[in-house]
Amino acid sequence: MYVKVTDYKTGMKSFDITALYHGLQMQLPVYLNAAMEITQQQYPEKMVRPAGIFYYRIQDPLLLSGWDRREENVKKDMLRELRMKGLSSENPGILARMDHNAGGVKNPSIVFPLSYNKD
Repeated sequence: MYVKVTDYKTGMKSFDITALYHGLQMQLPVYLNAAMEITQQQYPEKMVRPAGIFYYRIQDPLLLSGWDRREENVKKDMLRELRMKGLSSENPGILARMDHNAGGVKNPSIVFPLSYNKD
């Protein structure tokens, strides 16, 4: 069983791997640990593993637009601007479950900070 934590932010808080490494940004790992403990208590027969930790900044992104932009491109750009920031498991099966539309080298996730390479 995998657990993913998303923290919704209205301010300018963003994920900083260096701050996490130095113990300065511990909120998401603490939340993940608590969520995993609760999940383990609910499902004692299962092995609980982390799937990812993410910040989602609630914002109204500004996009450059023009008369020649197609609606599907505008939607894709908006999703890219709203993409979550954080860390995820490297397990391809977990990544596929987190974003069903991502896959392959030429199709990175527009929801999570996930991309694939040929390996």
